[in-house]
Amino acid sequence: MNNILYILLFLFISNLYFTQTATNLAYLNDGGVKLVDNIEYISLEDNANGLLLIININSKDYTFLVDTGASVSILNNQSFKNANIVERKEKIKIKDPLGNEEEKDLFYLDFKIGENQLSDFAFIKSDLSQLFKNNCSKLDGIIGANVLKKLNWKFVKKENKLFFSQKPFTYEGYNEPTSVKWAGSIPLVEMKVNDYKFLALIDTGHFGTFIFPNYIYINNFGFGTYYNSTKGRGNLVTTINGSQKVELKKARLESLSLGNIDFSEYEVILAPKVLPNIGNGIILQNGFIFNFLTDEIAFAKNEKSTKAEPLRKIKICKSEKNSREIEVCFFWDEPTNKMLKLHDQIISIDSINTADIDAEQYCKVISYVQEAKKPVKLVLKRGKKQFDYILN
Repeated sequence: MNNILYILLFLFISNLYFTQTATNLAYLNDGGVKLVDNIEYISLEDNANGLLLIININSKDYTFLVDTGASVSILNNQSFKNANIVERKEKIKIKDPLGNEEEKDLFYLDFKIGENQLSDFAFIKSDLSQLFKNNCSKLDGIIGANVLKKLNWKFVKKENKLFFSQKPFTYEGYNEPTSVKWAGSIPLVEMKVNDYKFLALIDTGHFGTFIFPNYIYINNFGFGTYYNSTKGRGNLVTTINGSQKVELKKARLESLSLGNIDFSEYEVILAPKVLPNIGNGIILQNGFIFNFLTDEIAFAKNEKSTKAEPLRKIKICKSEKNSREIEVCFFWDEPTNKMLKLHDQIISIDSINTADIDAEQYCKVISYVQEAKKPVKLVLKRGKKQFDYILN
């Protein structure tokens, strides 16, 4: 007999999921849409930092991240300190991925995407600076699932365009559609490992591929086989309320699939107490259709036979002690990384001197590493010792 695991809003990683009550949901379901044409689209500049939309509020343009994993939309209070926003008396209780709960005021806003009017949608205010300090994203806010579920969406990768409509998109050139189940306002889809089924969050705001709960697989079901399971060192999880170390592992899971798509070759991250999560490394890889109004999604077919890329071996961050230095803040405990220690300073990357850099230079370095098409040489410093490291 198949076991189906239904997990609602178990909280996790560098992203925002919110608990919801029946009263909250009534407010979150508010909002109306008026499109100029049946199908609208916007051209995207870059999706290295996720799907970014320019939205217009009170005749001013702002940059917002499209995040299906956030049940309510968010205004960055650094961008909206003095904005003329009408506050309603309703409040919502939210939890961050570490389980910290707080009460937030709900704001109701009208805004435009292009010339298309969206009215009376719920937002909260929060400081997003901690979430994005290490990837250099400059965001004014997040468009959450309470807005996104009011439309159908189609991302065409080769054109780098995001289409939206109140009519469903056809699936020509896409894999078989998968049904969406809703946990409040966030979308879940059914995945499988061998014959066992579970629900996973479709999360365009998670910068990665797959994150799954290790205790569910190992202790509850024991399904799937780990191939070369590897521990992470550092394991810093960042939320709007701060950071915490969490034990992470990576592995491959036998017969991992979504509908007719096989993901067995992909490395997945395993962590305690998380909602199974499909990130934008999968969602944006070839393109997608989110027919939210008919409760279906589909991923574009892999025309170029894109292979599953391994997870990055290390993570580069600003130094915890000196903001003008960069360091190794995370790495996988595997043979190629045996010489590494946390907080090793990175003093150069290829020909770029990184021993003393400002915020703008740091962002250029991060972009350089992300966009590199060949191995990158790092020179690391630990005390008086210096040594080379090749980042593939």
